[in-house]
Amino acid sequence: MISRAEFQVLAKGSNECTNISGSADPGTTGGHVDTAGRRMISNFGLEDCCGAMWSWTSDLLENYPGSVWNSANYYLDSYAWQERSVYNPDIDSQKYGSCFGLLRRCLVGGDWSVGSYCGSRAADCDNFSSDRFAAFGGRAVSEPRVVHLG
Repeated sequence: MISRAEFQVLAKGSNECTNISGSADPGTTGGHVDTAGRRMISNFGLEDCCGAMWSWTSDLLENYPGSVWNSANYYLDSYAWQERSVYNPDIDSQKYGSCFGLLRRCLVGGDWSVGSYCGSRAADCDNFSSDRFAAFGGRAVSEPRVVHLG
């Protein structure tokens, strides 16, 4: 997954403080315009970086101590050993072990419903990897392909 720092560099030049035209799920990628009528593309040619869908990053952040299991009871948000599964049971009901605290994963870019909050530096740092929502997606990065000549 892309890091938050990599995203900020690659999303430079993207739309800021606007979201996708119509403020609705894009359904597809690329070729969109924002609510200001501007094409949603970065200086590096990346499409829909900001204002279409939150993108998961590889960045992890420590949770805040003193909180408890959420009402759905599917993730740990505490600094005590628990024997309950740390996974969302709608996705994975297996119990693969206990845990002591959890880390949150950072989302970047902003989605179709949060217009003025979208941008190359927009971040939502309050989500666990077990969270899922229609407006969460991902981007990946890789090393350039090496072509051997001769």
